[in-house]
Amino acid sequence: MTIIHPFEAAGLGLAPFRLLSVVASGLRGCAYCGTGIKVHCHIVSADGKRFIVGSDCVRRVSQKVDTTLDLDVRREMDRIAWQKREAKREARWLALKTRMDAAKALLAADPHLFTAEPHPNPYFERQGLKMRDYFEWQLKHGGDRMRNEVCKAIETACGEPAHSE
Repeated sequence: MTIIHPFEAAGLGLAPFRLLSVVASGLRGCAYCGTGIKVHCHIVSADGKRFIVGSDCVRRVSQKVDTTLDLDVRREMDRIAWQKREAKREARWLALKTRMDAAKALLAADPHLFTAEPHPNPYFERQGLKMRDYFEWQLKHGGDRMRNEVCKAIETACGEPAHSE
């Protein structure tokens, strides 16, 4: 008994099927089931027919006959998700960098800002370091959370409007 690929039975072409690309945009009907899809899987059949199906249909069909197609779709979806995360991370970093540059400019404009307050670490306070030294170090070496807190403290002290974090 020969198993016929569900896409082949639906008249979408001859098996085996190959993934061309995955695009996560727009709303369109799946060529296999007709349901509206957000993730478009562009597929080509062995006889050259091209069609677009949803990732859920690929997963459902692949459980029955073709696991390589599902694996390719999952890899592409992971790549798209990574690109989105990376774009968000880059946007957050650019916003923080702009904010840090503004905070450094505020510190440079007032050489006495935060020189009256002691360093928050007792060890460095005994060495004569001040809060300004701590802030400058955090702006250069701190993590994103501390850099945001330092920027907020500098902005507040200088009467600047607060930025979103």
